[in-house]
Amino acid sequence: FLGRYGSRDQRDKKVKVVDANVGDVDEKNPSNSSNNDNKTRKQKIAERKVQEKVTKWEKKMKDVQALEERAKKGGKMSKKQEIKLKDAPACRRRLKSWKEKLEKQRRNGAADANAIKPVTMTLGELYDAADDRIGLAKEYLALVRKYPAIMRTVIFHTRRICKSELTQYQLMEECLACKTVDEVDAILTKIKGYQQDPPSFQYDKEKAKREKDALARKKFEEGKRKRFEERMMRKAKREGKELD
Repeated sequence: FLGRYGSRDQRDKKVKVVDANVGDVDEKNPSNSSNNDNKTRKQKIAERKVQEKVTKWEKKMKDVQALEERAKKGGKMSKKQEIKLKDAPACRRRLKSWKEKLEKQRRNGAADANAIKPVTMTLGELYDAADDRIGLAKEYLALVRKYPAIMRTVIFHTRRICKSELTQYQLMEECLACKTVDEVDAILTKIKGYQQDPPSFQYDKEKAKREKDALARKKFEEGKRKRFEERMMRKAKREGKELD
């Protein structure tokens, strides 16, 4: 997305961005930053869900109040209406609880919006940060710690960001076997160390052979499944069955 700010040749050009949670700022009107827009959109979705609950319980409370008025006047009620009337205290508690939750969300949303402050930096610094894939991966892990994701997702995105580095330093296998975010972070730190001190990395021929064999087995297994599916499709076609 850096292209909209300018090309790599404009290294000294200054731009406004928000902090590491990644977003960009409208220089004429910072309140229109994409990060603010995203946060507002998420807040609106959450608030809308709670607002729906509030509306639902307000409607129920309105029905209960009508029944209470009828009871005061000695009006007749069905068994269902009598049950509703008995549930009036619980209905009031639920409505109060959802209203408090909605108010809390609105207060927190306002505080989050006010906490986003743009910083000024050069376009060159932004491009350098974008080229530092290990730094980007570590920034991603920092966000995962703040907004947790399942490890399968964490490994997938880390591998996408640092595929060439993980392959170059023979750490792809270890990355795929990670069970925690800290283990992934440790692998990124190891790669950073190799980049800063190249002689510290020793190429392991045996490990490379194991990885090559594992890849060959994976491709063979995938091919077997593909051939099996093709046979089943041909069989279904012969028998006049529809393909799912």
